[in-house]
Amino acid sequence: MKIDKFSNRIAFEIGKKVIELALSRDQKIGLLIERLNHPVMFYMMDGLSKDKVNWLYRKSNAVKHFEMSTKDLQEKIKEDMVLSSKYGLDLSDYTCVPGGLPLFLDDNLIGVISVTGLSPDEDHALAVEAFNAYKKEAENDL
Repeated sequence: MKIDKFSNRIAFEIGKKVIELALSRDQKIGLLIERLNHPVMFYMMDGLSKDKVNWLYRKSNAVKHFEMSTKDLQEKIKEDMVLSSKYGLDLSDYTCVPGGLPLFLDDNLIGVISVTGLSPDEDHALAVEAFNAYKKEAENDL
């Protein structure tokens, strides 16, 4: 996903959109937004299991490594085992399960949005929808 600028405040605004959309649909999600090498926003809704934290980081790690969404990665390699057998990545740290979305500034990876708690395709769709809603609002504020 292309973005014109990125800051902790922008990460918060995007994260807020993800959370608002999930709440409006009565969906329980976990959310992690990172700027390259550090988390900026982390949120876990009540009722999610502890393992969802690891899912967020695994999705984010895969996005940072391959510089593509985990949905695109899954379509490319088909299953997590390829991450280990072909790329030598530890499956406890990486996954190609959809829900991780890269943010690019001038064609450079600048951040990652990771969502978990729904089906993988719903995780991905929620992240994309929230990002697009944020972008639309940001453009209207200009």
